[in-house]
This record gives sequence, C-alpha cells and structure tokens, in this order.
Amino acid sequence: MTTDKDSLRELCKVFICVYGDPTDIYKDHVVSVARALLERLDREEWQPIETAPKDRLVFLWGRYWSDGQGFMREPMTGLWNERNNRWECAWIGWFGVRPSHWMPLPAAPQPKVKE
Repeated sequence: MTTDKDSLRELCKVFICVYGDPTDIYKDHVVSVARALLERLDREEWQPIETAPKDRLVFLWGRYWSDGQGFMREPMTGLWNERNNRWECAWIGWFGVRPSHWMPLPAAPQPKVKE
C-alpha cells in the first residue's frame, strides 16, 4: 500500500532527477526544497535506535529492561543516561529500557501573540 508520504518521497526524487540539468534556472531551488522535504519526511518516521541523538529527549519504542516485561504498550519519552550507559524513561522514577527505535519529539506549540 502506498501512503501519501511514499508518494511525496517519490515525487521529490523525480524532481531531483528532472531538475538535474545545470542550465535550468530553477534547479538549485527545486532540488534544495525536495531534499529538505525528504529529510523532514525521514525525521517523522521511526528510525533505528543506533541513529538516535544522545543529547535530548526523544520518543522511544522497544522492550522494557527485563525480557519478562515484554514490549512497551506505547512509545515513551526517554533519554540516554551516559553514567548508566543506557536509555532511560521516566515513569515514577527513571528506569532503563532497551529501545529498538526512536522518533524526534514534535516542536512545542508557540504561544499566540495578541494584537
């Protein structure tokens, strides 16, 4: 099944190929927009934990620390604890988890400016 994101991704790849002619005056703009969009689409999907940044909170998905606890029921926010050398989530205290995937947190909402 093709999703809207898959279709958009393919369209971006086509733009990058079609506008590869260096004589085209729109080439740089179209290619840079398509690449930026591809990068954003990739950031909005679950990615392997090996690629996760270790300097900020992220969404985590995977197993709890113990095999007997199984998989998380829903994604949790967590961060890398350098001292304990493990990913940790907060839920009535910090505890270790073994995530397989991560996703960035969305941007915080911006306050409305009164006119």
